[in-house]
Amino acid sequence: ASYRDALTKPELEPAQRNRALVALVSTLLKQKKFSECLQLARDEAAQLPPSVSAVDFSASALSCADGAADPTQARAARLAAEAVLARDCSTRAPGVSADDQADACDNLRGARVALGDLAGATRAAEQALAVIDAACVGAAPELQAIYDWHRSSTLVYLGRSQQAITLLEERERALPNSYNPPHYLARIYRDQKRWAEGLDAIERALAKAYGPRRVGLLGVKASLLQGAGRIDEARRVLEQQLADYRALPAGQRRADAEAGVEQKLRELAAPEQSSPTN
Repeated sequence: ASYRDALTKPELEPAQRNRALVALVSTLLKQKKFSECLQLARDEAAQLPPSVSAVDFSASALSCADGAADPTQARAARLAAEAVLARDCSTRAPGVSADDQADACDNLRGARVALGDLAGATRAAEQALAVIDAACVGAAPELQAIYDWHRSSTLVYLGRSQQAITLLEERERALPNSYNPPHYLARIYRDQKRWAEGLDAIERALAKAYGPRRVGLLGVKASLLQGAGRIDEARRVLEQQLADYRALPAGQRRADAEAGVEQKLRELAAPEQSSPTN
């Protein structure tokens, strides 16, 4: 209600209005008010100028479309978001970083997949990769590493998994104290069902990670163990992850993360095991 009230104020500056729209659409998404969210998306998406706000607004609208009961309403919102994202993927507005432009391309890819335009989704992925590659030219490894997950996951989408693996292996050698390269490798290996290599990689990541991030990585280890058929070990890792989440300081605890681990433990206790995810 406060965000809607703010949007009616004539003295609101354009940048403030854009931020209020992003806050409103993300709030409607969190509250699962999908119909209201999609109506807002159809009404406002085209009015947003090229900006980070436009990308964030469209991303939330696409998530609302995924949860919507009305397929016609969802399609209309996806088309509205696609138009905005295609614009912001193709041209970087002043003040927009390469990472934000690549995010626009990534969300565009998701919108097109949902709309059944797989050729268009491939073009969006190629655009994202071109943006990232250009940003990395001449940059130090530490700066290039900012884009590693986006870059490697896009390569995997485009069927270039070995190139993604090679990139991450080189980054791990260049940045031996970073847990991200082996973490990303573990996820790729998991998706390829290369359980042993994935477990080796996640152990290297865990040895370097700390705090909430380390707790999160335990979920990747559990899914690798589950995929390898080592169910008892996977269950013990999840139990440790849940205990570690609960032991975090109050400001770092996440009820949704704890609930997710509890759900995975229930699934492991069921007669039929579900596929490893996350």
